[in-house]
Amino acid sequence: MEIKNYLPDISIDAKKLKQSLLKESHIKKVISDLNLSDEVIDLNLNTLNQYHRLKIKDETLPPNMDLKGFDVILVLQNDYLSLEYQIKPEEAKKQQALSFTKNYWINHLTTKQLMVSIEDINWDVYTGYSDVISLLSSTPKSFSKGLYLHGDIGIGKTFIMTAYANQQAKLGYSVCFVNMSRLLNEIKQTFNQSFQSEFENIMFKLVNCDLLVVDDIGAEAATAWSRDEILFTVLNQRMEAEKLTCFTSNLSKESLQDFYLNAGQVVDEIKSDRLMERFVVLSNFFELVSKKGSFRRAA
Repeated sequence: MEIKNYLPDISIDAKKLKQSLLKESHIKKVISDLNLSDEVIDLNLNTLNQYHRLKIKDETLPPNMDLKGFDVILVLQNDYLSLEYQIKPEEAKKQQALSFTKNYWINHLTTKQLMVSIEDINWDVYTGYSDVISLLSSTPKSFSKGLYLHGDIGIGKTFIMTAYANQQAKLGYSVCFVNMSRLLNEIKQTFNQSFQSEFENIMFKLVNCDLLVVDDIGAEAATAWSRDEILFTVLNQRMEAEKLTCFTSNLSKESLQDFYLNAGQVVDEIKSDRLMERFVVLSNFFELVSKKGSFRRAA
């Protein structure tokens, strides 16, 4: 990737600039590696100075000049030097390892979480987890009912579901992994009429992806709108299409029902019951219990 017109030419005494640059080890290496003649050096003093400033991370450089994961190199063609970015081997390896993320239609996971795999789960800290194992050994095409994983804060619910979602994305399935509170905020940002298509795009992805994981459900600021227009709509359509849907929550089944019963200004048992029916049809409720209590497993 060539760097073009990012740095202005530096008006400075050419002789002094050359003397200064020739003292730098990285400049000496470039001259040796590219076998630069004295004439070519003189011709490219400004480019060599730009390269030097990038190598020493000159604080006066524009912020977009220092690309993490890339090295700046000099390329010689027809006696003229040009600055280019070259990806570092470790960055290339990282990008290759994360290539599966193209299958995430909506992704609320951090880079660290995207590196999590099933093998990272330490089952020795849990008790009675057969239902979880059953899900993790299945795919959206072979397992029609998901899992509502609930338990204490920090017990590892999100970690386990993250590992499963990554596994399915690596197998080529389309995945949406959403934090409920963040999702609602993102949907609200589309309320402007000009973003109507974006709202429809979000809803389409939530309804049609092979695997939907709704993380930390029951922690959002629930309203009648979020319950009836968003959550019920998505879960109802996924239920009809028999789409694999999973949840993590701090709330048990009974607490979840109370939570949505009291969403909004008016208690509506019918709408709450209809929503809970979708939860029950889509997922098995399972309480995750740890022998060690609460702990954090992924940032």
